[in-house]
Amino acid sequence: PSTAYVATNASATFPYDTWAKAASNIQSALDAVTGTNLQVFVSNGTYNLSVQLSLVKAVALRGAGASNTILQVKGASTRVLYISDPNALVEGLTLRSGLGLNDIYLAAYGWVAGGGGVSMSGGTIRNCVIRDNYVNYDHMAVAGAVYMTGGRLEYCNIVSNAIRSNNGR
Repeated sequence: PSTAYVATNASATFPYDTWAKAASNIQSALDAVTGTNLQVFVSNGTYNLSVQLSLVKAVALRGAGASNTILQVKGASTRVLYISDPNALVEGLTLRSGLGLNDIYLAAYGWVAGGGGVSMSGGTIRNCVIRDNYVNYDHMAVAGAVYMTGGRLEYCNIVSNAIRSNNGR
């Protein structure tokens, strides 16, 4: 299907193409959509993530408003979201409690940790809250909230994110 749904109290019946058959796992819904005009609608609630979400195709991930739909890392050491497709869209979500990964290569410094909330090289994040994300790395840490090499942030609130590095850079 080109549209999938996610809800906290879902039946999780593939292909997640109605609210009655909604997925309970956001990445499963993102992986399930195929074709054109791809959309994943996420109902209100708090969704605990143990791995980062990856938007690597042109899909719109739409929450029920940033105050109503919260994606948070719980019990894991990972960022909330990786977005690379130039036509991907993330809208109406809170992205919180992520931890930046040591997976960013900077020619001047080598491998560094960054993007506790988001790492993005394409796409758009709109009307979201990115908060309480963290990067902690002994070599070098960058971008507690969002590490961007491309894409756009539009009308987002970015609050209470932090980095810690012992390198002094």
